[in-house]
Amino acid sequence: MLYIKLRKLDFESELLDLIKLFFNDDEIVITRDDFNQDFSGILLDGNLEITGETASYIIKYISSDCKMEYILPLSGIIPDKTKIPERKVFKREIQRGIYSLLSKALGKNLPWGILTGIRPAKIVHELMEKGLSQSKINDRLKGYYFLSEEKARLLYEVAAAEKGLLEASQPDFVSLYIGIPFCLSRCLYCSFTSYSIHQYSSLVGKYFEALKYELASIGEMIETRGMKVQSIYVGGGTPTAVSAAYIKDLLSSVEDLISLAWLQEFTLEAGRPDSIDEEKLAVIKDSAVYE
Repeated sequence: MLYIKLRKLDFESELLDLIKLFFNDDEIVITRDDFNQDFSGILLDGNLEITGETASYIIKYISSDCKMEYILPLSGIIPDKTKIPERKVFKREIQRGIYSLLSKALGKNLPWGILTGIRPAKIVHELMEKGLSQSKINDRLKGYYFLSEEKARLLYEVAAAEKGLLEASQPDFVSLYIGIPFCLSRCLYCSFTSYSIHQYSSLVGKYFEALKYELASIGEMIETRGMKVQSIYVGGGTPTAVSAAYIKDLLSSVEDLISLAWLQEFTLEAGRPDSIDEEKLAVIKDSAVYE
């Protein structure tokens, strides 16, 4: 059992995504309780300590056979919660502290380091915009974010490929993302907002009706403003968690309500093999996704 007691933080849930990667399926409990020396399990204990004008966030790892701590000096990075950049830096530093502590205590490194969210290539784009060379970006990814050499190289290659596509894009081009927030179940690694289709099956029909209404409004806005849809991505959740009938209805609505004259890419995510069957594949094949 892993007990997590990270006090005076307002982003505990965001840190859980990183912590889970170290402990796999072990049960994790967020607690506010105090523990005596005889407790059984592992405690990850963090607290903000201020002495005079000096502040530190101290993270302790305590188990039956190991006691370690990581002291993070906070001079200059204690965030104003109303200022997103400051909060972002503070959160990154806490993530780095947790990673360093757990990596050392457990003898385990993660290929993607502290990166757990979506769009990791955005970090590389920001470094490119600052004029950093590939070598310096690679060093930053490995040294600050703790990526492996392989993942750092892959991330740079992806960002470089994206950069070419972005530079070729026209000012009036837009991309359309369609979210289907239902899944057969929630994957352990997932940080997306999604809901079990078994638990929320009564909402699927209502959601798709609202989605078609929104598509109609978006289609009118795109036409009125003279925009051109360059790409469409249907993601989630797991879009193929819903029935073939719902998928067909959605794709038909997209073709009816959105001009596809300038379309270069139409992708429908189907990341769960257990959500795919022959009927759904046939529906997708007969749609603009396959063209």
